[in-house]
Formats: sequence, structure tokens, C-alpha cells
Amino acid sequence: MITKLVSALITVGGMGFINLIVADRLGTVDLDRDAKTQIVGYSLIWSIFDFAIFIYCQQVLSRFINSGPLMIATSLMVTLVIAFILTLTIAPPLNKLVYHLYNKRLGNPGNTGYSSGKVLPQLLNGDKKFSVYIYNFDHTPVEFGILDRIGFDSNGCANEITVLPIADQTEQPDYESVRAYIAGLDPETTESYSYLDFSSQQIFIFLIDP
Repeated sequence: MITKLVSALITVGGMGFINLIVADRLGTVDLDRDAKTQIVGYSLIWSIFDFAIFIYCQQVLSRFINSGPLMIATSLMVTLVIAFILTLTIAPPLNKLVYHLYNKRLGNPGNTGYSSGKVLPQLLNGDKKFSVYIYNFDHTPVEFGILDRIGFDSNGCANEITVLPIADQTEQPDYESVRAYIAGLDPETTESYSYLDFSSQQIFIFLIDP
């Protein structure tokens, strides 16, 4: 009876939600929080693999554990760990493969086209050092400095940010001056990005320090 209950829990997506949470933290999914059908469907797909792992763990552990409830609990814990590690390992490359095939089929060249996850977290993912200049949509200066830490809301938008002072810069340059400065840089040696956050009505200009 317990086996059937646990199996049903895994099959209907109980374990799949763990995969969903991990994949979401990795930025490899972009599901609408209000679209419950998408969330459940995504979880069910992962649950197929989780259920297979659970059954395999039961078969292996049954050779060493005689107690039924203990064997089921142990199998469940092992499945949780494997599901977590499996998602960490295969979700990013699987995401890249799927969207590569999407864009290839649609004829999108290079790095343009569809991508999953949120734009800003993907942009800032890595160990690169950024200078950031923030303006409102009317180009009013908000803040600038060397990016220290940034937090995101559930929609992947920046909702908190800390910056460090830039040496020899005490006042934030106006928007046009920053754009003119970037236009004069060599694109082969310097990377810069403009990110528009429509929820906060702000423009983030990121400049990767050489």
C-alpha cells in the first residue's frame, strides 16, 4: 500500500517539482507562474525519469534492507539526491540543445532568436566584472558604479542592486555621454549591453571592464 502511494506521488509530479525548482534556479526554464498547466506538465515529464530511478533504487536496496517502509524511505531519499544532481547536470546542456534546434529550424542566425530563462540573469552569469549605469526611461540618471551584487524577483527583473564607487568618477555622466563613449570603444576588445527593464521603467547599461 505504501509503495503504491509513493509511486503515485512520484508519477503525478511530486518529485518532478524538485527538478522544476532546480532548473528554474539554473535559468533553464521560462514558465509562466500563472500557467499551472505548463508547470504540472513540465514536472510530469521529469517525474517519468524520477519514477524509473525510484524503481531501480527499490530493486537494488531490497537486497540489503528487509524492512519495507525503511527500504521505501531510503529509496525515496536516494531518488531525491539523484534527481537533484541529474537536473544540475543535464538541464543546462539539454536547454541549449533544445533551443539550438528551435532556432535552427526557424532559421535564426548566430546568437539571435529564442532562448529560455530570464535575460538579465543569463547576461550576468559568470565571473566578469561589470560597470553599470542606470537611467530612467526619460534618461534621468539613477545610479552608477561597479556592480557588486544584484537580486532578482520571480520574473527575473532586478529588484535590488549594490554598486561600488568607480575611481575618479564622482558624478554619473548623462545618458548621451555614456552612449557616445561606448560607441567609440573597440567592439573586439570591449563588451557592452543595454538592458531595458519595462517593469521598473529603467535602462541598465553594462560595460565589461577589460
